[in-house]
Amino acid sequence: MNKIVAFTAILLLGSAASADVLEFEGTVLPSERGIITSQIDGVVETVFHESGTRVPQGEPLIQLDKTDAGLVLEMANARLQQAQATLAASKARANRQRELLSRGIAAEAAANPAITAQKVAEADLELARTEVTAAEVALNRTVIRAPIAGVVSKASPAKGMYIEAEADQGLGEVIVIDPVLVAYEVDYETRLDTMAKAGVSSLEALFERLSVSVSLTNGTIVQDGLSPERASLELSDAGDLTVWLRVPNPDQLLRPGLSVRVTSTLSHSGVQN
Repeated sequence: MNKIVAFTAILLLGSAASADVLEFEGTVLPSERGIITSQIDGVVETVFHESGTRVPQGEPLIQLDKTDAGLVLEMANARLQQAQATLAASKARANRQRELLSRGIAAEAAANPAITAQKVAEADLELARTEVTAAEVALNRTVIRAPIAGVVSKASPAKGMYIEAEADQGLGEVIVIDPVLVAYEVDYETRLDTMAKAGVSSLEALFERLSVSVSLTNGTIVQDGLSPERASLELSDAGDLTVWLRVPNPDQLLRPGLSVRVTSTLSHSGVQN
């Protein structure tokens, strides 16, 4: 659903007796995204958190006007109380008729309607309880909550804004930026050549042999000693594979959209020529 935009590998630095080094340009991405959506239509009453706020999963982000939903719940509760009272009365009548029937005072024809009325009242009570549950769910949905724990990003709703559940209105998202993903593209021929040099037949085995560092464009190394996490199954139109690297980011130096330098070193230790 979320498209990955990565830069193409741009520079072969060279090789030494013990290692081959490749350099790529990549882009920083959130490691996880949770889209902020509404399950019901409504008018924004309160926005609790703006962009950049860290929130736990389930944290209220937006409160929609709950007037209508609150009224529906009140009516459902009133209907429930009525159904409970009706059942109590019908049960009393049915029990009285059963007692009279057992004593031979009343005929079965007189008792049956009262027993039937009790069963109908029991069914009405279950329906009323279901209506209350549905109304409670609808009221709860007036609160839009964080889908995951992370940082609120691209939040745009404002007080008074009308939200439609079926419309893509860009309410924002919650993203995880520690760790982040760094995406970079590798030419397919480069991938085959590197696998041949490593003496392996799978990307998983190749990844275990790579030591990857991430640095800012000014040369400052942010993280090193990393291994790629995964690669795309399909090639891009340019014939490249996209590789993703999971990078710890406790200081949040790496922000989504930032361009970084990725240096990949292949160790030849233990490889027979």
